[in-house]
Amino acid sequence: MNLLGLLAFFCSIGLLVLGRRPAEHDRAGNPALLLRAPALALVPWGALLLWEAVTYRFGPSFDRAPFTFYALLVLALLTCLGAALLFSFRITVEPKRVVLQIPLVWQQVVPLSHLVEVQDDSLIPIVVFSRSRKITILPLYSGVVGFLHHLKAYHAELPSSAGEA
Repeated sequence: MNLLGLLAFFCSIGLLVLGRRPAEHDRAGNPALLLRAPALALVPWGALLLWEAVTYRFGPSFDRAPFTFYALLVLALLTCLGAALLFSFRITVEPKRVVLQIPLVWQQVVPLSHLVEVQDDSLIPIVVFSRSRKITILPLYSGVVGFLHHLKAYHAELPSSAGEA
């Protein structure tokens, strides 16, 4: 377990650091923010938990405490489910709207006409829309540079009165 846990830890760190790209696009070529690196970083942990569940099931301790096997199995499945949800999550800038979605589960649409400002002067950029809507762009997202560049260009094209509405 110790060596496999250490391997899973370093694989996760490597995927989190190396898995982010400056620009991401959806199938239509629109700029997007994706959570692919955190999703892929969960895979080694799910595999480790699944391996531990299987080795526990066929080990000598299963007869005394079968609950541990089921707990490991549930944790492995929840980790894989979390990875699948993170992998499918995206924020896309389409021609007239921003779409936040997990396909088949959840979707929120914000018109680009409601864009008030793009605050990118700190470590964590924030996109502010009217009606108190905000999108906080965490460092774990892939495609941050291209996404912010596109939103800033759109915001610069807006008339000053539309940005204050």
